Amino acid sequence: MPKQKFSYLLPTEVDEMISSNLIAADCRSKNEFVEQAIRFYCEYLSLENSKTIIPVHLQNAIDHAVTLSERRTSKVLFKQSVALAMLTEALTNYLSYDRGDINILEQTAFDKVRKYNGMLDMKEIFIENYN
Repeated sequence: MPKQKFSYLLPTEVDEMISSNLIAADCRSKNEFVEQAIRFYCEYLSLENSKTIIPVHLQNAIDHAVTLSERRTSKVLFKQSVALAMLTEALTNYLSYDRGDINILEQTAFDKVRKYNGMLDMKEIFIENYN
């Protein structure tokens, strides 16, 4: 792309800001830095005029990725729920608990989950219960 020379006056502190940020911006020259900065700011202004923060095609891509992630998470949670229901059925048929025992068990489990902030470690619980 052909370039044309222009003459602009910049305050000394702006020139110092450019110099100190050349490496962070991955620019080889001040001209490249200024060009990138102007392009970025012009794109920002055009987005601001359309009252959106990100372009529509980027928003659509993000929405699609989030939807796929939600579907995968839902499938995993459903499978875990089925496995937990199977385990509960098996334990219910094998063990003989009365309603009071179930309430105590539920409260104990709730307290442990809250104590560990939902990050249960079976080994720690086993050691805590059987030592």
